[in-house]
Amino acid sequence: MYQLYQDSMALARYYHRVDYFITMTANPNWPEIKEALLPGQQPSDRPDIIARVFNLKRNAFIRDLIKSGYLGRVLGYVYTIEFQKRGLPHMHILLFMDPNSKPREPADVDEIISAEFPDPETDPELFDLVLRHMTPGPCDERCQVNGKCSNGFPKAFREATSMDDNAYVSCLRRNTGKTYGLHPEKPNDPQYDNRWVVPYNRVFSQRYQCHIN
Repeated sequence: MYQLYQDSMALARYYHRVDYFITMTANPNWPEIKEALLPGQQPSDRPDIIARVFNLKRNAFIRDLIKSGYLGRVLGYVYTIEFQKRGLPHMHILLFMDPNSKPREPADVDEIISAEFPDPETDPELFDLVLRHMTPGPCDERCQVNGKCSNGFPKAFREATSMDDNAYVSCLRRNTGKTYGLHPEKPNDPQYDNRWVVPYNRVFSQRYQCHIN
């Protein structure tokens, strides 16, 4: 992470403010991983397979960002790969955008990301992906600081996306009165509403089926 900081500072001399900080984490249940396991093996038994599949997904994701320009024209980027907590590889990537591709207004942000559950009736596939990959779950001592979530979950409900003077975004999170659990058949399991959703991009979530924040 320190090297990422040094490299980003070097790029910032030319491109100024970072526009996107994106994290992509491997999904141990990717079909490419499960199909390569021997009988009786679990994904955690084969970190080599996880790393190889993640490398393929990472390269494809970078192509989407840089060459295909899904978010707009990228002037510069830098990334780092880390292995933390459960050992899954994840990438942090910083994007420096062309002035014409920078998100400048709340409406620009709403076109790119969402921090709400999609409708489980009309969009069940995306709903399942968000529930499984984009909700951090109840905090425990591993992620708490002074008894509170270090990432600030649950967030506050908001009726509109806003940006402060430093362009820090607070996402739209409406109070719909609806909650969801990972196991509907277990009503005592933790329930989540929009305050628990990590911001995601619809296209990237469906294309890569993993945590992309």
